[in-house]
Amino acid sequence: MGYLNGSTWTLLLLKTYMDTKTRPLTIHMLLRAFFEQWSGWHWQTPVIIGDFIPDFGGGVVAYSSLKEFENAVMPIVSPCYPVCSTAPYVTKSTLRIMRKELSRAVTIVQVPDLSTDEKLQRLFKPLDFAKTYKHFLKIIISCDTYGSHETWKMASYIPRFVPLLETCPELKQVHPLTTPYSKIYQYRTREEKVALRNGLESGVSPYATALEPGTLYLTHYVIGLEIELLDESDRVIDLSKHIQAFMAELDLRKNKRDNDVYIEIVAVKRRELANILKDEVK
Repeated sequence: MGYLNGSTWTLLLLKTYMDTKTRPLTIHMLLRAFFEQWSGWHWQTPVIIGDFIPDFGGGVVAYSSLKEFENAVMPIVSPCYPVCSTAPYVTKSTLRIMRKELSRAVTIVQVPDLSTDEKLQRLFKPLDFAKTYKHFLKIIISCDTYGSHETWKMASYIPRFVPLLETCPELKQVHPLTTPYSKIYQYRTREEKVALRNGLESGVSPYATALEPGTLYLTHYVIGLEIELLDESDRVIDLSKHIQAFMAELDLRKNKRDNDVYIEIVAVKRRELANILKDEVK
């Protein structure tokens, strides 16, 4: 959902090591150098592992010739031919979030009288997402089959929703959770199935209509929103165009094997989200 995978973080750590290996390094010093380097990196400058970008046959490629980096927010070039962006889904919002966390890490590792264990505890202290934001959206992907569920639960095009939301001037920050969460429901009626598809996981009687049981595989993506109203007299933010554009893109991605895939986007209240996240931790 707009962040870096483990391989890309490893490349950044390698780059830090290559840039600092001329002086003696402990693990603590390497971590400190890592956080300091990437919290202050000017991201108009690409990250290149090595002295040049490799081309076929050992040649050299000019960074300016790589079309996929023309609009890259976090340009990190893979070290081997054929090269590609290792951070293709990073957006302005998610980069801002990562830089904030890296800056927080710098502050922690620079405290001289903290033990290693105390520093690690502070570094890995989980974010209370439900308290950080007041407004949330949830993307619900429901599937009738396990195969579709596996295909769509890590869909690479879901992050496209974040830059669409970023075009809304009232949204100061768009913060997607790093990973989705999944559930499998055994519903009893069609009414219950429809309710689950639309994010109504409670309050629907499973026996309100004739029995029509089945299994529904759900994947939820959660996005926190920080809002800055442009007009205090109008406290309604219309995201319908952004959602419609995103849904249209998803429809283009579907094929005839995705007939059982249903996607809905709903607003989530803070209390509901807190309960959802609490259940995920259990």
